[in-house]
Amino acid sequence: MKKFTLIIVSVLLLVSSSLSTFAQQYTKLSDFPENIKSTKPFKRFEWFYQQRAFPNDTIPYIYAFHEYEKAIKRIKSNKNSSKQLVLDWQPLGPAGIEPMASLSHWGITSGRVRAVAVHPNDPMTVYIGAACGGIWKTTDGGDNWLDIGLDLESLSFGAIAIDPNNPEVIYAGSGEVISLVWLGEFAGQGLYKSIDGGNTWLQITNGFGVPTHFSDIEVSPYNSNIIVATIAQGDYHLGSEMPNEGIWKSTDAGITWTKQSNLNDAYDIQFHPTNPDVIYATIGGSTNQSGFYISQDQGETWLQSNNGLQSSNSISRMQFDVSQSNPSIIYAVIYGQTTTQAYKTIDGGANWTQISQGVNLGGLSVVGIWYDQGYYDLCIAVNPYNPDHVLIGNVELHETLNGMDFTPKRPYGSNARGSYVHCDYHKLVFAPSDPDFLYIGCDGGIYQSIVSLDIAYSKNEGLETLQYYRVASHPTDPDILIGGMQDNGIAITYNGGISWSQVLYGDGMECFFDYNDPQKVYASIQLGLLKRSVNGGISFSTIGAVSGVWTTPFFSHTTNPEILYSCNDDIYKKETFTGPFTEITDNLSPYLINTLAQSKTNPMHMILGAPEVYLPEEENINLVMISTDEGYNWTDVSNNIPGDTKWISRVVTHPTQENTMYIVRCGFSEGNKIYKTTDLGATWTNVSGDLPDIPCNDLFIDPDYTNHYYVATDIGVYFSENGGINWEYASNGIPKVPVLDFDYVKIDNTRYLRAATHGRSIYETTNLVIDIMEHEIVSQGSIIAKPNPFTTETTLVYELQESSNVQLSIYNHLGEKLMDLVNEYQVNGEKQFILNGEYLSMGVYICVLKTNKGIQTSKIIKL
Repeated sequence: MKKFTLIIVSVLLLVSSSLSTFAQQYTKLSDFPENIKSTKPFKRFEWFYQQRAFPNDTIPYIYAFHEYEKAIKRIKSNKNSSKQLVLDWQPLGPAGIEPMASLSHWGITSGRVRAVAVHPNDPMTVYIGAACGGIWKTTDGGDNWLDIGLDLESLSFGAIAIDPNNPEVIYAGSGEVISLVWLGEFAGQGLYKSIDGGNTWLQITNGFGVPTHFSDIEVSPYNSNIIVATIAQGDYHLGSEMPNEGIWKSTDAGITWTKQSNLNDAYDIQFHPTNPDVIYATIGGSTNQSGFYISQDQGETWLQSNNGLQSSNSISRMQFDVSQSNPSIIYAVIYGQTTTQAYKTIDGGANWTQISQGVNLGGLSVVGIWYDQGYYDLCIAVNPYNPDHVLIGNVELHETLNGMDFTPKRPYGSNARGSYVHCDYHKLVFAPSDPDFLYIGCDGGIYQSIVSLDIAYSKNEGLETLQYYRVASHPTDPDILIGGMQDNGIAITYNGGISWSQVLYGDGMECFFDYNDPQKVYASIQLGLLKRSVNGGISFSTIGAVSGVWTTPFFSHTTNPEILYSCNDDIYKKETFTGPFTEITDNLSPYLINTLAQSKTNPMHMILGAPEVYLPEEENINLVMISTDEGYNWTDVSNNIPGDTKWISRVVTHPTQENTMYIVRCGFSEGNKIYKTTDLGATWTNVSGDLPDIPCNDLFIDPDYTNHYYVATDIGVYFSENGGINWEYASNGIPKVPVLDFDYVKIDNTRYLRAATHGRSIYETTNLVIDIMEHEIVSQGSIIAKPNPFTTETTLVYELQESSNVQLSIYNHLGEKLMDLVNEYQVNGEKQFILNGEYLSMGVYICVLKTNKGIQTSKIIKL
């Protein structure tokens, strides 16, 4: 797939005009409504967002995007670097997960789907946009999927539209619309257009600039040059502050765009089915401008039409759908500040009536409590054949067959887990050519419903779109892995990623195997609910609950796997298989501990990081403490660490040196990412080198080559071969997606490094960069290769200062000899050897020249 870019000067204008706006933003997360703060979507958001904003309460939005774009340009300019080629990552799935038996009615699940578009003439051809998972296409109703957005700068999409007059033309608006988001995961980089069914894409930012949070795109059925789109807020706590929020219009098939009003927080837009001049739209944001809007002149001017709706100031989000069989009938669903309500008009939006009053339109939890997530998941669709048949999606799916009264559609149980498909609904789309086909986008992926049969089928097999938090490897079997995901719990594979099975539901977090007895498997659910399996991961039981952070630290002792650790604001230790978790510290930290690690060479040495979160009246700090007695007593070393105070996303211990430890900083602060101590925290050295100013999430120190560092960032993996002095992008095969976690295991002399991504499942590399110097070779110079890199052949040139026995050999990146090119006595002078690379695969190789004078080496790259 090829991609071209169209970025106009207006992008710079938007950026410059927004800098002052965002520089002054400061709104505490604690000010969110209590009903929102208690929900899982908020907890997820809070955990991600605060790391990137700390010690402030707001991410420096425009600055962050500038740094992101700068990093992308650097990646492109170094595209053929040797490390990029050496670290060749392969996907391990999941490409869909088999759910637990109690949720088997949901079928295979994948990651969150926000955008869905169905071909106007073929109900089997569908495009979807996933949350940080890219754009996917099917031509057989979802039985098979094509990954058609792998190389795009943005992998998060909130809207997709197909030109009904020319279905090869596709528009994809990047960036999710959720009232709660953080920068790297959900924000977008403009609009993408394809004129060949998704094979190639043109990036367009003219007019709206970046970042973007598209909520809807519609192509006029009367004129393909006219396109309208809505952009809404991406950050609830910023309110309607983004200058590109609102209703946008293009009259040249999407190349240039003009904002049509001063309205912000636009959520939905639709052309009238029979009148080309009429367009409808909705505005949220809880202001006096919120509500339903009508344009009578193809979107040039807009009039608010709220008669009968709830007060404008209470409309936080509003979605609607027009009846195709009776366009005077329109249904709308509104999320206020606590609850969701449904409305209907029978006169084209002039007057509204609330319907299904007193009915909860959120979801029923397993403990019988109704809750509402309309700020996060909200959608509506009217059956094109029947104006009385309407579906509303929130936590659950709700249905009316009489156009008035909604009831939950849960054929498989008495609460949200019995819902029609995986709960948390984001998009409902009837196929234009055959409305018997309904496609549903939700937190569990994409589903196809046959309306007349009242049945739904999972269409998630083949979609690598899971949002992982953590991954762990079996200590002796490379085919067994386990990992934790957003809203899809814990899943395990026994066949190297070919298939994955869900073993716990919820939001899956830390997990690991007992390295002496891998039949014992440990896993955790959000906020520190700790689990154990004694049958290899088939079933789990609860062994503790510590009420920690969203991703609570949980691991086993480095020399005794029977001993377990976890934490909240104190350290908890479980010392026997049957014993409880006990608190081994008392009032250790004034804040919840975010990250905790134990030395692999001396388990007496431990390190933790704990942030003070959002106390604007005080100086926010990130507490770092070190223990030398296995966690019972701790020393505060925070003030010894230089650099700006930023959230410490991970603490890491050195694999072979007991006094050496690292902290990894998240957030935005140039040159302030990774610090190293070799004396248990007394002094620290900055080893950030030339890492881009992109949030960092994890650090792996190669135990075999301890100067080799790997860091997981919001755009992939970076590598340093000199202890952090210089860094190279090393994500060949991984899209530009947040990598949150590394796991490493060495089995039968094969070294496996696994990377958990938050949107594209799990990746693996087995060709870690090796240090050729540690394989009997002493470098004394270079052999010249003419072009290096090469594709088919290259000429190796070397000079003998005196006659000598000569051996010229080729080694792979593991230091293993592949072949001798020359093995003879040669007289002095310049020598050449033409290397035929036909039988060499792409990658880095080492030429080794041995003479009576010594050894010379040179790296060559086969493209």
